[in-house]
Amino acid sequence: MEPTDYRSFLVRLWREVGADGLEQWCGEVEHIQSGRTGRFTSFEALMTLLRPSAVHPPLGGGDQAMPQQAPEEAA
Repeated sequence: MEPTDYRSFLVRLWREVGADGLEQWCGEVEHIQSGRTGRFTSFEALMTLLRPSAVHPPLGGGDQAMPQQAPEEAA
């Protein structure tokens, strides 16, 4: 298998207490081949970060950019 035929991701999860005192899961995903990372606080946001690299990956090299943060969590 050529290195461009697959994608590897490392997902880290942890819990944080918000200003409201409630705990929520937070995470960071790292695309191993490029070193790009992105943060998320929901499963949907994780999928938003993964989708550009995982859906129809380009053959023969190169990766689409993985956003640093899921759009709904930016700002």
